[in-house]
Amino acid sequence: MTLINHDFIWQDATLTAKQRNSLIQKDAQHAFQAGMQAWEEGKPYTAHDWLARAYRLAPESGHVLFALALARRAVHDGAGAQKLLQNLVNKYDFKEGWVLLHHLWCEQGYFEGAKHALAHLLSSFSLTSDIQKIADQFCKEHSFTWCGLTEAGQVQWGGVGAGKAPILYLNHQRVVLRKKGARYFCPAGWAKVEHIELMFETDQPVLGIPFLVKRIMACEGFVSAQEGQIQGWVWHPYAPEINPTLSVIGADGRKITQINTNESALSFSPERPATRYRKFTLPTQDIAYELVHIFAPNGQELAGSPVVVQHKQRSAAFLASYFVRNKKEILGRECLSSKIQPFLPIPVLENTQNVAKVSDHQVPVAIIIPVYGQKALTLACLTSVQKTVQGMGVTVVVVNDASPEVELVQDVKEFCRKNDFIFLSHKRNKGFPASVNTGLKAVKGHDVILLNSDTLVPKGWVTELQNIAYAHNDTGTVTPFSNKGGLVSYPCVKIENPLPPLQTLKTLMLAVEAANKGRCADIPTGNGFCLYIRHDCLEQTGYFREDVFAQGYGEENDFCMRAQALGWRHKAALGVYVGHVGGASFGQSRQALMERNEAILEYLHPGYQKKIAVWVKIDPLWQERRRIDLLRLRASKSGTKTTNKTVLMITHAQGGGVEQVVQKRVSVYQTQARRVLILRPIENGCLIEDPLHKKDYPSLRFRLPDELALLKRVLVAEGAQHIEIHHLVGHHACLYGFMRNSGYPYTLYIHDYALFCQRISLLGPEGVYCGEPEPQGCAQCIALAGHHLTQDCTVPEYLARSEYLLQKARHVYVPSHDTATRMAKHFAGINYSVRALQNDKNLEKPFKKLSKSLRTQTTLASGALSSPYVQGKPARVRLCLIGAIGHEKGYSVLHQAALNAAMHDLPLEFVIVGHTPNDQLLLNTQRVFITGRYQEAEAVSLIQSFQPDAAFFPSLWPETWCLTLGLAWQAGLQALVFDHGAPAERVRQTGRGWLLNSKLRGSALNQVLIKTVLGCKNSKDGKNPNLFIKL
Repeated sequence: MTLINHDFIWQDATLTAKQRNSLIQKDAQHAFQAGMQAWEEGKPYTAHDWLARAYRLAPESGHVLFALALARRAVHDGAGAQKLLQNLVNKYDFKEGWVLLHHLWCEQGYFEGAKHALAHLLSSFSLTSDIQKIADQFCKEHSFTWCGLTEAGQVQWGGVGAGKAPILYLNHQRVVLRKKGARYFCPAGWAKVEHIELMFETDQPVLGIPFLVKRIMACEGFVSAQEGQIQGWVWHPYAPEINPTLSVIGADGRKITQINTNESALSFSPERPATRYRKFTLPTQDIAYELVHIFAPNGQELAGSPVVVQHKQRSAAFLASYFVRNKKEILGRECLSSKIQPFLPIPVLENTQNVAKVSDHQVPVAIIIPVYGQKALTLACLTSVQKTVQGMGVTVVVVNDASPEVELVQDVKEFCRKNDFIFLSHKRNKGFPASVNTGLKAVKGHDVILLNSDTLVPKGWVTELQNIAYAHNDTGTVTPFSNKGGLVSYPCVKIENPLPPLQTLKTLMLAVEAANKGRCADIPTGNGFCLYIRHDCLEQTGYFREDVFAQGYGEENDFCMRAQALGWRHKAALGVYVGHVGGASFGQSRQALMERNEAILEYLHPGYQKKIAVWVKIDPLWQERRRIDLLRLRASKSGTKTTNKTVLMITHAQGGGVEQVVQKRVSVYQTQARRVLILRPIENGCLIEDPLHKKDYPSLRFRLPDELALLKRVLVAEGAQHIEIHHLVGHHACLYGFMRNSGYPYTLYIHDYALFCQRISLLGPEGVYCGEPEPQGCAQCIALAGHHLTQDCTVPEYLARSEYLLQKARHVYVPSHDTATRMAKHFAGINYSVRALQNDKNLEKPFKKLSKSLRTQTTLASGALSSPYVQGKPARVRLCLIGAIGHEKGYSVLHQAALNAAMHDLPLEFVIVGHTPNDQLLLNTQRVFITGRYQEAEAVSLIQSFQPDAAFFPSLWPETWCLTLGLAWQAGLQALVFDHGAPAERVRQTGRGWLLNSKLRGSALNQVLIKTVLGCKNSKDGKNPNLFIKL
């Protein structure tokens, strides 16, 4: 007897999120590679099929999106390509995307769009021959003048009305173009201006001005020190054809050497399409300097620079020599300069025995705000700070880290002058840690608050942080809640929450204060977006390490670990919430910098990553977040136009058809102005969800059974008056007791057979329909194959519990008569009301009987399946399966059928509009194509796009309904279904399909499928004379 894998049966529900993501990434990569191979082989339709699948599996991948846009254009879906590209260029702003978008808009006759795309190419990208060709053609057709600028400063123009040389303006100052032969160039210093304008003696509109110089000259890269070499990558995102030349500068400002890059060593971004990173390496054995800077051609230091050469080796020598020599002598002569700190590890300890040296007095507070870019965000931050510290005697220091944005520097400097903020500037960009240190040196003896320039602060934040800082003697740092605050993120700690709209942010700030003012909690490390540091902690711990953390990321964690080793603790201020945009500082090099600095942080503090991972998993602050969630949930109720009667829906967390029904029920109640809350199971408890604000309250968790009383109080407070039970799988058994004793009237919706089958879907140990045996047979089945409950329960106890639940229900709704019959067999005396989930009569209008196939060699999936054609007609029957095809839905039946069709070259193939637990196993047969997950709104059109001959539903269990059967009928398909359950009942009632013997498998099944469909196709009226005969 072969037992079916437990994970496989229940739609891979027991797989972890990481396992699912791993499978999806692997499948997406396979689909992408298959699509690109087909593209290179000149098979656009095959490429389109595979790339569309890759897109459904990895919808955020820029590479997949761009490749699919190209494929859509190739298969004459210009509108679809244009829709993808618009989102893509807005996110990544890359040349190839704008070029393709320009062509698409030209082909679609959208003049303004094509004009916009060309103008952007000319003003933002270094002029190349392909852009010039596009500009000449478009401008001559539409009577425009165009102009462009190369990264070398050459100005070119053309089109209609482009005669003699134009007048040049640099930052609104008129200057003279330099002429070299027949070419014109900007004068020296042009690359340092904000923008360049040209004035032509023509009445024609001019495309391309002003030139956005900083973009055209932008250079992005990353560098790190490895054993014996410096390595990294660099490129010009707005001049991708150019090979950047890098300057290597010593700590004393002397040029050591230069690095000439070329295209022989290309690498690519995992996210951004069409990147052309130039990789480089530089051996370090001959470099005498300890600290070196790597500069791009535009004078910008690469992310990760400066780098320390042979830092570990020098530190090892320092440590070894420490035991035999005087420390002062070593620091002064042999191993490390005074600017370089030892690269020596400080282990992360759970309990340090060191005692912090606490000051006996408080000191004034100073706020340090490093600024670099994002003018609007920076000014908004400074304004919020100014409004909240006015009259408090707080010193504010703004450190300009050599921002390239002239207007930002001017406006910030003026803002500081008007508001008595201290304004400091670096002559060159040094990075966040160095900027912090510059500010710290300016306000020695103060408590300091380090604040990112992309934050917004609430009223009273400084006082609250200060109060928390001095509530305990050994508190070294304090960090508030934030949407992007790492360990102190709210509402969710495991993701970067987006910054709410301003009014919502203000409301959120007030809610956090109301819920938790004066409260604090220990955290393993602070976060530099807003970090309060006491003066005594700062004095003992020292400055931030700018020698190894470069532009920043991880430097505050290093500081906190050093402080902890000295006996200081780190606190979260639970009553303060600071808005934080976050993540925009370093562009595409951000991820590389983060990974490098994380490795450095782990080397310096062994055990740090593990400590943080454990802390996140435990999430000690979730109850503090829940306090906020509860307050906000209550406030949301008073802020909506609903009655005081709240409906609680209890369901599982598996999605699928149950979730679709739940969401439709939510919509019904919303039209009645009734509030709905949903109760879902989570590990060790349950979660309350507001369907109007699905992601707003992730901490409304209750540990069961310990917090059942608290859950009851919350439901009473929220005005719960009625309960709909849709599913109890995954929930703690105490909810049955809750339903018995709560006094709430409830309605029970039956979606499957979980009330009497602990395996949910009536599949026995062999993975087929069990026949619904007596309790003794059920017990044997569970002993062999297991169950899907959260706790063990004997069959008699389980049945008794379910029967009581049914008896006390105000209504019990079932979706079909077949379901009612099966339920009544196990629970007699219950009034089962049949309420269909879809109105099959409404599907009659779009339903079409089968006619001769219109499928051609350019139909979707024809290429992916290598479908043969005879005299231009398909030689195979194509059947469509819809939805999530797990074991219960007939995965093994399909696999056997596909293998048999492939082995015997039968005229049969399958398309799954949906997904499976193991796509690759089916794809390997070359008789199955799988689209990947779809959106409900696109389901019918997607099914129709493959032009299948019929729909196939090989479900192994007697389903209670089948929402995807309705989709098949909406798409105009007849259905082949096994003769059991609600699908068979519905086919009998409507006549829209065939009933198959549920024991058919492999060769026998294939012969019936082929014969049935071909018989219908070849009949004159498209009807099968055996329409209602079981085959």
